[in-house]
Amino acid sequence: MTLKDITAKIAKLHAKAESCEDLGNQEEAAAFAAKVQELLTQYKLDLTEVAIAKLDTEDPMGRGYTKDWGERRVLWQETLGQAVAKAHFCRMLVITSSSMLVYVGRGTDREIAVWVFNYLVDEIRRLSQKAYDRYYWEMEKAGTPWEAKGYRNSYVDGFVIAVAERYRKERKEREKDAKTGKALIFHTTAIDRYMDEVVRTCRADSINGQWSNHGTGYSDGKAAGHNVHIHGSTIVSPGQKGPRQIGGGK
Repeated sequence: MTLKDITAKIAKLHAKAESCEDLGNQEEAAAFAAKVQELLTQYKLDLTEVAIAKLDTEDPMGRGYTKDWGERRVLWQETLGQAVAKAHFCRMLVITSSSMLVYVGRGTDREIAVWVFNYLVDEIRRLSQKAYDRYYWEMEKAGTPWEAKGYRNSYVDGFVIAVAERYRKERKEREKDAKTGKALIFHTTAIDRYMDEVVRTCRADSINGQWSNHGTGYSDGKAAGHNVHIHGSTIVSPGQKGPRQIGGGK
């Protein structure tokens, strides 16, 4: 039998053991559980590997690609990309000659991560230009148009930092829940294995760049980042099929 066949067999036996236990049939449950343990020992596996193999069949790991905005690597986009990746249970990779990012994860996770990232980049570009135009004309009317210099870059920086802070806060809240915390550990194991076995990468150099320091631009951007829609209101465990509303909640 192949590893796939073995893990599938163990998964079926484990499901039967749980079903019997739920029905109160402790004798049959114990028999199925013993067979599960026998196979795990024989093939030097554990239930985590079995569960991962089952999920690999239902919702396989893979790669998703963001838009390419025709630029080389951009610091704020990669910072945003990392925040989105962690929030949606993915790993982010860069392409050294492009602004395109690669998300590695399960189909249900990487699909929404790519969508959210593209949406947020478009929103940042749109809102930062709109805010800059408004601020520039305010400064023009005041006779100090030079004070608008650096506003847009700082707006973008503040926006990205705010979004990253929101995602970090939500992840910490999820980690407090025992069930979700266990799912995160389970998912990390699965994605690490996929990266080791399938994805061939080399270490990319750190991207050059610096955060700008226009105070008003930064605070305006941060306020916008705290209010932008970053995902739907329904959050499910990594890799779990379920409602994932896009753009429908803050």
